[in-house]
Amino acid sequence: MGKQSLKQSIDNIHNLLQNEESIDTESIASLQKLMEDIHKILENSELNNEEIHKSLIDDLSSMARKFEATHPKVSESINILINGLSNFGL
Repeated sequence: MGKQSLKQSIDNIHNLLQNEESIDTESIASLQKLMEDIHKILENSELNNEEIHKSLIDDLSSMARKFEATHPKVSESINILINGLSNFGL
C-alpha cells in the first residue's frame, strides 16, 4: 500500500467517524489524533521512529478491538490501515 492509499484509508476512517453518531466523543478524538499522527509521519521522514510506529500500531489495534462488536465497519477500516502501515514499513 502506497502513501496515497494510506491517506485514502485515513480519509475513509474519518468519513466513517462522521457518520457514526453512537461513537463517544472521547473515542472519536483519540482516533482522530492517531490519524493526524499518521499523516505527520507520512509527510515527515524525520518522524520515522520505530518506537513511535510500534506505539501507533498498538494504539490502532486497541481501537480496532474496541469497535469490533459495536462498529464493525470502523474496526475493519482500522485493521486495513494497520495492514497498510505494516506493508509500508511502519
